[in-house]
Amino acid sequence: MSFSALRDLKKKEVIKQNRIFKDTIVVGDDIFSLALFYQLKNKFGADKVFLLSERDLDDSSLIFDGPSTLRGQANITLFKTYFPEMNKNIKSGAQFFKDLKFKKFDGRSKSEKLLWGEEFFTQDHLDLNEAEVFPYLRDPQFLEELSPCHLKKRITQIHSFSGDNAKWELYCSSGESFCVENLYWGSGPKEFLSLYSNKAQLSNQFIEFCDGEGTHLSLIIKFIFEKPITEKEETIFIPLSYTHEWGHFVGEFKNGSIQSAQFLTFIDKNHTSEEEVSKKIRILKKNLEKIFPEFKTASYKEYVCLTPKSPCQNIDDSRFPKQEFSEKGLFFFGVNAPLQEEKIKTDSFAYPSSDVSHFMRGFVTHQEILKSIFVK
Repeated sequence: MSFSALRDLKKKEVIKQNRIFKDTIVVGDDIFSLALFYQLKNKFGADKVFLLSERDLDDSSLIFDGPSTLRGQANITLFKTYFPEMNKNIKSGAQFFKDLKFKKFDGRSKSEKLLWGEEFFTQDHLDLNEAEVFPYLRDPQFLEELSPCHLKKRITQIHSFSGDNAKWELYCSSGESFCVENLYWGSGPKEFLSLYSNKAQLSNQFIEFCDGEGTHLSLIIKFIFEKPITEKEETIFIPLSYTHEWGHFVGEFKNGSIQSAQFLTFIDKNHTSEEEVSKKIRILKKNLEKIFPEFKTASYKEYVCLTPKSPCQNIDDSRFPKQEFSEKGLFFFGVNAPLQEEKIKTDSFAYPSSDVSHFMRGFVTHQEILKSIFVK
C-alpha cells in the first residue's frame, strides 16, 4: 500500500469527541517549528502557545535532518546578509561513487541519472552549526519545558471557525478538535489544502499555487557511530543501482565529539511500500560496507524517518494570494512557505525569491513572523 493510501485510510478513523480551545498552535516538527514555538512561548507564555506534531520529539529532533540544505549561491549570499559576522567556509560541491571510487560532478565521468530533487545537492554548501542560529538549541531545559506544551496528534481535517476568538479548528485522529486563534503552519500550503474541508471557501489562486508544490517523500537514515569510519566530509552521492534509474542516496559525514552520517533519498509517494523502503535501506547499508570497510563492523545507532515534507524545487511566490490568510490568523512558514519578494530585496541581495529554497526559505519565513510580532 502506498504512503498516500495509508494517509487516506487513517483520515477515515476520525470520531469527534471534544473541542479544546487554544490561543496559539505551531504545527510542525522540524527545526523551524521548534524555533518558532520556543520564541513564541517565551513571548506569550507556556500556557498560551502549543506545538502540534505527529512524531515524538527528542534530542534527535532538534537539528536539521539530512545533508546540508544551506547551499547554492543565492541561499549562501542571503544567509550572509543575516549573519555577516559568521566566518563560514564554503565547502565545494559534491562527489558521486562510480567505478569503485568517488568522482567530481564537473569531471569527465558522468554520474548515474539525477532524479527529482537531487541536482540541488551538487552545489557548494555551508556547514552550519545550527546552535549558532537557533537559541533553543542552547537551552538545556528546552525538551523538558516543551513536553507539557507538545500536542502529539495527527491532524485529519481543518475547518474554519467563528466564535470565542478562534478562527481555525483542527480535527485530530484522537477524537479531539483544537480551536485556535493564531495558527502557525509549518507543513506547507499543499498539506494545508489537502486537509482543509471546504475547498470552495479558498480562492482559485491559492489552490493553483498549491497544485504547483508537488513533492516526493524524503527517506532519511541517520547513523551515530561509536568510532569514526571515514575522514570524508564532502557531500556524496551513492547510486541505488547502476542498471536502473533509481536515483541516489545523498549523504554527509559530520565529525565532532562523535561521528554521525545522514543520508537522504526521495521516493515517489504513489509508488512506495514498507517493503520497498526496507529494500532501499538494505541497499544503502550494503553500499556503505563496500565503500567504507569499517562500516561492516562498526557499532552505531540508527534512526529512520520517512516524511512527506520535502522541499519543493520551484516555488512561484508571485502566484500566492498574500492577503487571503494573514487577516484570518493563519501564517505559513517553513521550507515550502511563500515569500514576499520585497522582503528579501536589498542592495546586497538581488536574486529573485524563486532562487531562495530549502533551509533559507524556512529561515526567512520564520524571521518574517518574528519581525511582525517583536518589531512594532
